[in-house]
Amino acid sequence: MPPDLVEGAVSEQERGQELRAAIDLLAQRLPVPPVGDRERDRAWRLLVRKGYEPELAYEAVRTHGRQTAA
Repeated sequence: MPPDLVEGAVSEQERGQELRAAIDLLAQRLPVPPVGDRERDRAWRLLVRKGYEPELAYEAVRTHGRQTAA
């Protein structure tokens, strides 16, 4: 298997694990999903302060809201 394919697969798996960890943290800290812009911003800032990349934090906040609402 070409090295670039292996590297891409590994980085995608790591990103998925990091996203899952961020969503789990939100579920612990904010069992009720953020509804308004202010609450979503607060959740996003929480993740960014914990060291998550801004894009991943945004995705985690959106996913947490969808999963909890379902």
